[in-house]
Amino acid sequence: MLSTTVRTALSVSRRICVRHIGLSASTCNSGIDGKFEAAIQKLGTLTEDPDNSAKLKIYGLFKQATLGKNTTDKPGAFNFVAQAKWAAWNDLGEMTQDEAKQAYVDIVDDLASKA
Repeated sequence: MLSTTVRTALSVSRRICVRHIGLSASTCNSGIDGKFEAAIQKLGTLTEDPDNSAKLKIYGLFKQATLGKNTTDKPGAFNFVAQAKWAAWNDLGEMTQDEAKQAYVDIVDDLASKA
């Protein structure tokens, strides 16, 4: 079964694509956006939960792909989960949103091929 984090990411991505980015559902499915949306769907069909390292990569790439560069403040020292998530996103630096989408697609395809 997929973790709550992955299921939440799937739900959020659909809303971001249509509402926050301002694209129609059909536009969200064209080109790299279509591949990205398909990868989000594919992630939801995996029978095995990815390891924590893969989850952090997926999280960081998802945030970079949907929101762009991390400009948020670093979480507090004792919030270890939030720090790991923040670092996964922040470490992507200047990666473009399209590059992040392609990397997301690649990692999900790799996980699916191993299942």
